[in-house]
Amino acid sequence: GSLPAGWEERVDPTTGRTFYIDHVNKKTSWEHPGQPAAAPRPSAYEEPSRSHRQPASRSQSGSQSVSTLERDAQLARELAAQWDLESEPSAKNESDADAITSGTTLKDWAKDDDTTHCFLTGTKFTVVNRKHHCRYCGQIFASEVCKRTAKIPQLGYVEPVRVCDVCADQLESGDPVCICKQVALLRSSSESARQQGARALTNWAAM
Repeated sequence: GSLPAGWEERVDPTTGRTFYIDHVNKKTSWEHPGQPAAAPRPSAYEEPSRSHRQPASRSQSGSQSVSTLERDAQLARELAAQWDLESEPSAKNESDADAITSGTTLKDWAKDDDTTHCFLTGTKFTVVNRKHHCRYCGQIFASEVCKRTAKIPQLGYVEPVRVCDVCADQLESGDPVCICKQVALLRSSSESARQQGARALTNWAAM
């Protein structure tokens, strides 16, 4: 049917689903605005079929962590559609693109004083539950999900160093995008950082 005034119909290039933009109230919807609201439906996001996309589950907390990343990736897809980020990111050259999506250097690590909970599990840090930086994404984790080690020659680590479970799986599989780094951008208070993270995660999910 016809759309109310101020609404626009578009198609998500990744999923092929039709969505609608309310330009008056600045929001998007998967449901046609002229039809009664449908019952809630499962998330349309599916992890890419390539086997290295889904880290092996090691514990209940690990499974919950993967679900959190999936929700972040789904949010990235919806934000990308809303912000008209269907096209490939523009970069001055390949080195610039690599810097946006690959690991984090020491100067950009998460700050100890600003971090009170594990980036992956959400558990609160205490005197017993100590903080550990992942040398690849630069985020801070609890020991239970940051025990593994890996060499990261592109960041200057020629000997194995501590990395989180997500980054360890990515480094082992040769995935070029640091997912935790992009999720951190997506959780940022800066709109430009959120757009950058959404763009990178959307392109990663479409690989």
